[in-house]
Amino acid sequence: IDVGGNRTGMKSDNINEITSLVREIKNSKKLVLEGLLTHAGHTYHAKNKTEIKSIYNDSVIKLNAIKNSIDKNLLVSVGDTPGCSIVSNFSDVNEIRPGNFVFYDYMQYKLGVCSFNQIATVLAVPVVAKHSDRNEIVVYGGAVHLSKDFIEERSRKIYGGVVKLFSESWSKPIKNAFVKSISQEHGIIKIPKSEFEKVKIGSLIGIVPIHSCLTVSLMKQYLTTYNKRIFAMNNF
Repeated sequence: IDVGGNRTGMKSDNINEITSLVREIKNSKKLVLEGLLTHAGHTYHAKNKTEIKSIYNDSVIKLNAIKNSIDKNLLVSVGDTPGCSIVSNFSDVNEIRPGNFVFYDYMQYKLGVCSFNQIATVLAVPVVAKHSDRNEIVVYGGAVHLSKDFIEERSRKIYGGVVKLFSESWSKPIKNAFVKSISQEHGIIKIPKSEFEKVKIGSLIGIVPIHSCLTVSLMKQYLTTYNKRIFAMNNF
């Protein structure tokens, strides 16, 4: 059901169309209708927690209104990470599907959905060039590693946060450092001069992904802070 994200699904206010489809499914010998499912992806475009909660609550109200008008035995399933992270009462739904609960990412952090300490994945990238005239470093880490997702902050596009890497952890975000642009295989990091001087060509620096789901899918494996390698299920 499309509750406002406008990606796909039947419009939640088109009760006649939904009722017609439900009737067809129930009359089919090969289909079983379990419930109503939605992904309120427009929570990712919210500006604060209050707006996220409002979108989540509106989604649940719409699904339950459909359920109560058609079949009160239907299950209700919702699944956006921002909404499921902010809301604490799930009594009006049967299932939640917050795909990014496991890792979180820079976008979720900036939305206020999670704390920085709750982010559980960082991409380690090698520094391949430095440009002192503009305090920028080039890393081997681009769209094929991070995707091209970005957030906008103060009229600038940010393709990832930047951290220092330690043997078993990483630092807080380096203040005023961010991935300013990416090409297929490389990224350009804007970084304060004081930190620029500390970075060496050939060393590793960490990028906090804007969307960790995409980075995990692209990289296909993890190296834990305890030096254990874990392969993703799509590692082929």
